[in-house]
Amino acid sequence: MLRAWRQMSLPLLAIACLLAGGCVNNKGDSPGDVKASTAAVAITYQLAGQHFSQVYARFSPALQKALPPMQMAKLWQGFESKYGSFDSASAVENRQHGATATDVVVACHFLRGTQFLDWTLANANLQVTGLHLAGGS
Repeated sequence: MLRAWRQMSLPLLAIACLLAGGCVNNKGDSPGDVKASTAAVAITYQLAGQHFSQVYARFSPALQKALPPMQMAKLWQGFESKYGSFDSASAVENRQHGATATDVVVACHFLRGTQFLDWTLANANLQVTGLHLAGGS
C-alpha cells in the first residue's frame, strides 16, 4: 500500500516542483540553468516512480541504445537495494557543458543514504544526452 502511494505521489511532487518555478534557484543561476535543474529533478522523479518508458523517451538515440528501460529498472532496483526506499530528489549543482548542454547533479535521497546522478541535458528540448553516477553515501 505504501509503495503504491509513493509511486502515485512522486509524479505529483515533480509537478509541484515545476509549478514552483524550479527546484534550484541559486543567485546567479541563469533561466536556462533553472530550467535544466527543474527538468533533471522531474526526470529523476519519473525514474523513482518507475516510469522507465517516459524517461527513455527523453533520451538521445545514443543513450537509448546504452540504457534501455530494462537496464534502467535494474539500475534503480540496485539503488533501492543498497540505500532503501526513495524519499526525495533535489538538484545540487549546475555546470555548463559545451555551448548547448547543461550538467545537473541531482541528489537522490533514500532511507539509508544518497546517490548522486549527473544528468546532461542538451538543446532547447532538454534532451537527456548523458547520465553518470556521481557517487553515493
